[in-house]
Order: sequence, then structure tokens, then C-alpha cells
Amino acid sequence: MVLLSLSLTLICSLAMQAAALAPAPGPDCLLATEQSRLQTEIKLNNRIKIYDEASTRCQNSLAALVRHQDLQAVPAQLKSWLNLLEISLKDIDSSTARKDKSRNLIRYEIHLRKAVGNVQELKLKATADQFDDFERFIARAQEIHKKLVNMLFQR
Repeated sequence: MVLLSLSLTLICSLAMQAAALAPAPGPDCLLATEQSRLQTEIKLNNRIKIYDEASTRCQNSLAALVRHQDLQAVPAQLKSWLNLLEISLKDIDSSTARKDKSRNLIRYEIHLRKAVGNVQELKLKATADQFDDFERFIARAQEIHKKLVNMLFQR
């Protein structure tokens, strides 16, 4: 019994250390490693892939916050994710030739379209206080998505 208790204590302390060592995203949902990769990456396709991965992580974090009822952290997560989307749009817009329809850009557009739908579903589980935060995020994310579609189809 004592051995079991010691084992559980050791496992808990290791889990807490691992959580403390896990990299935390910045105010734009990017990890430090992603920031450095973006700064050194020359190819737009590779940068889009980094944005897509970071956006997916932000979406999963938001879903986890709502699922675990940690609703106080939701507005900051939405703002951080929106900052990421703004940065990615600015980078893609300034770098994309109008005839460029890369697979990564198409995938990112699809991801963003699906993410907006998922956030609309998550909004239903949030509190009334956070309704406006979700609505602002959804409206701006839809604008960014529309701009990506326009880039892809030259509208």
C-alpha cells in the first residue's frame, strides 16, 4: 500500500514537471519554435503549413477549454487565435502571387472554414457573457476566410 502511494506521488510530480516544461504559446498562438521557423523559412508554402498547424492547435485548445468548463480562459484563447489568423493573412497576402494556388493554401482555407463552423458549435456551450467574444471571433475569421478564398479564386 505504501509502495502504491509512493508510486502515485512520483507519477503526479513527474506529470506536473512535464506540464511546467511544456512550451506555452505566445499572444499569437505561436510557440517559440514556430516563431523561429517562420522567421527563417523562405518558402511561403512551408510558412502556411506552420500557420495551419498552429491554428489547429489553437482550435483544439479552445475546444478543451470549453469541454473542461474553463470558460475564463476562452476570451484570451479566441483573441490569441485571431491574432494568429491576422498574422497569417498578412504574410500570405504580401507573399502570394495572384496565380499561386498551392495545396497548403487550399488546405489552410479548408481548415479555416471548418474551424469557423466548429467555433459556432462551441459557442452554444459557452456562457452568455462570452457570446460577444465568440461572435467577434467568428465574424473576423469569416472575413479572413473570405480573403483567402478571394486569393485562391482571384475574385
